[in-house]
Amino acid sequence: MIWSCLILLIAVAEGIAEQTKEHEKRLLDNLLQGYDRRIKPDGINNETFHLYFDTGLYQIIDVDEKNQVFDALYWQLQRWLDTELSWNPANYSDIKEVHLTDDKIWHANMALQNSIDINLSMKSSATTRLVAYYTGYITRSIMINYRSSCSMNLRQFPFDTQNCTLQFTSARYYANQMNVSSMMTFSREIMYYKNSEFFLEDVETARTVKDLCCGYSVIVLHYHIIIGRRPLFFMLNLMLPCSLITLIAMLSFCIPPDSGEKVGLGLTVLLSLSVFLLIISDQMPPSSEVPLIFIYFFGTVVLVTLSTALAVLVLSIHHTSDQSKEVPGWLRGNCFRKLSRFLCLNSMTITQQQTELNREADEWTTRTSTATVSKTVTSEPHDVRSESTAINNAISQQLLRCFEAIQEYLKEAKEAKREHKQQKRIEQEWRALAQILDRIFLIVFICFNITFTLGILLHAAY
Repeated sequence: MIWSCLILLIAVAEGIAEQTKEHEKRLLDNLLQGYDRRIKPDGINNETFHLYFDTGLYQIIDVDEKNQVFDALYWQLQRWLDTELSWNPANYSDIKEVHLTDDKIWHANMALQNSIDINLSMKSSATTRLVAYYTGYITRSIMINYRSSCSMNLRQFPFDTQNCTLQFTSARYYANQMNVSSMMTFSREIMYYKNSEFFLEDVETARTVKDLCCGYSVIVLHYHIIIGRRPLFFMLNLMLPCSLITLIAMLSFCIPPDSGEKVGLGLTVLLSLSVFLLIISDQMPPSSEVPLIFIYFFGTVVLVTLSTALAVLVLSIHHTSDQSKEVPGWLRGNCFRKLSRFLCLNSMTITQQQTELNREADEWTTRTSTATVSKTVTSEPHDVRSESTAINNAISQQLLRCFEAIQEYLKEAKEAKREHKQQKRIEQEWRALAQILDRIFLIVFICFNITFTLGILLHAAY
């Protein structure tokens, strides 16, 4: 009994479905009989034909900053009244809507004025939906791809916000023949497919009438699509490595001058920064507007260049060839006593060398005086012996000459040693000055680099 009921219900349902198909086929035949898709439907009561139009962003495909092109997918909706396609549902088994195709009925051809595609648009027939209602209203929704020109302001790149505008107008009808208005049907939160590089801020619409020649005009619908860039990728892959490389370049002031790597490190960093500049310049269009990130990279290049030039200055001070020229007294007092303590540098080596030099000079003076006294004491008995015998006189004169030669040699040796110590002290003073300048430049450039980076970020935030 149960199986019989089920079989009977299935048969009834199939019968109803067959009847519905027959009624729908009959409805389509009656609607399209004598219908000419080339003729625009008439307005109500001889009024201007009205078309409701709307476009919503579905997915961002590509934003080409260099060529100023905005490529995206859109949902497009059109709605109009065609009285020739109305019917009484009671005559067709209460069918209130039917699905049609583009090649069967008339539909408006809305063109994108700022399109850069030769074919204007590319649409997929699989995503085209055209529905006719018994009241005569037709709804046509499609997914369409537009590649439009977009004037981009990259001054704040990569913290920029772009406003790409779509301008739609009728390709065949003037304003007095077809009135077009926007419905704002699509919700940007529901229809938008999130992008990893950009986020959708807002969509604004505007309607203008553009005057043509000979008293004709067309209606233009403007859709302002406002998108913001997600800057995290550029911060992690460009700005952060650049900042770290610049800090490494600043550490060249910590490298000992005798290592011979101070200038080499700065030049290596300059080469690496030039690679980042090439990446940015390849992505940016040629424009008078300088992007913010380009200003940042150019500023870091200037910092590294100055640090390398100052490293050369420090090396020239460290390896000064004029050892007779001492460090000026005012500079010695300010650097060796005050700045050395402030910079946590030890200046005891220079003080010890100067004390040792003074002690050796005092010892040389004492020894010279003793040798002179010995000479005088030795010469007195020589005069007494010279009166007794001529042989002793000659021997004494020879010994005196030998003594004087030895004394002169010792004096020259002491003087040479003293001059060597003096030059050594001057050399150590210049090296200490170079070390102090290294430490000062290190602190100044690190502070300036951090301030410059924070300034760029704060400028981008506000």
